[in-house]
Amino acid sequence: MVLAIAVLSFILVGHNAISAADNAAEDRQERFAARHLAAEIANLPVQQRSATVWDEAVIRTRERDVQWMDVNLGAWMQSYFGHGESYVLDAADQPYFASVGGERRAPEVFADRAGLTAPLLAQLRAEMAEASAGDDDPNEALAELAAVAALRFDDGVAIVSVVPVISDTGETAQAPGTESVHVAVRYVDAQLARQTGNPIELEQVAFQDGPPESGWAGIPVTDPSGAAIAWMVWQPERPGWDLLMRVLPVLLACGAVIAGLLWWVLHHLRRVSAQLAASELRLQQSQRLEAVGQLSGGVAHDFNNLLMVIIGNIETIRDTLPPDHPLRRHADD
Repeated sequence: MVLAIAVLSFILVGHNAISAADNAAEDRQERFAARHLAAEIANLPVQQRSATVWDEAVIRTRERDVQWMDVNLGAWMQSYFGHGESYVLDAADQPYFASVGGERRAPEVFADRAGLTAPLLAQLRAEMAEASAGDDDPNEALAELAAVAALRFDDGVAIVSVVPVISDTGETAQAPGTESVHVAVRYVDAQLARQTGNPIELEQVAFQDGPPESGWAGIPVTDPSGAAIAWMVWQPERPGWDLLMRVLPVLLACGAVIAGLLWWVLHHLRRVSAQLAASELRLQQSQRLEAVGQLSGGVAHDFNNLLMVIIGNIETIRDTLPPDHPLRRHADD
């Protein structure tokens, strides 16, 4: 009973320790994943600025040089950074360049994105107007502005980033409010999952629509309202369980040795107990025989005393009878 309680206590304590280690590891991974995903999202405008904060970009977009925009603001960004779509909008947020999947498209395809991206464009325009107010050279401040959010389109969830097309030297003048803007659409796909998860060694990381299933970990991708529109999920690290799997063969071997030792001890104790029981039985039988012998000896001694008296009296009677007396024969017998 004591052994069973000890084993159960060991199992309970071990289970609690393993669960605590695994939960702590999962929480740590979720924190790291959230920071890395936020960094990847924040890096999207940085990628855009590699071509949008540039005097030539201001000049070429002002001239509506579609071929130049296709090479520098469309296909190149999509192939190099993994963007899915690129658009350039004028000061009234009307598109005059569009590239989808590395191919130039009619600017009108932006109509499918206009409704959901309108709040981002309004946010950026307001911040640009505030940065330009009362500043004779607002380019440096404008170059740092961006409006970024996760949005759900009909064909999937994407990170949308909007930045202004600004001169990097300030030599190419633009009147405040006349700047074009560049819109980049980066879908939450397998490539983004790898970029986010590989640096922190997440296993089987991917994006999906719903929350993670049992046994998986995940963090939500939220839209501007805070609603989860996608989840990044992965197979969580389980150091406690992994350690158990590594030491389990040793534990099983030790358990087998202990079980064998206990069996030998119990078997030996049962055999000794049986021998002691047999010895006790023999002792009890010997004691009973000894008691019977003592009783028989006492009875025989007392009976012998009676016989001696009887024999003595008969001999006396015989000696007093004449040889020819009729009772002499009976006395002799």
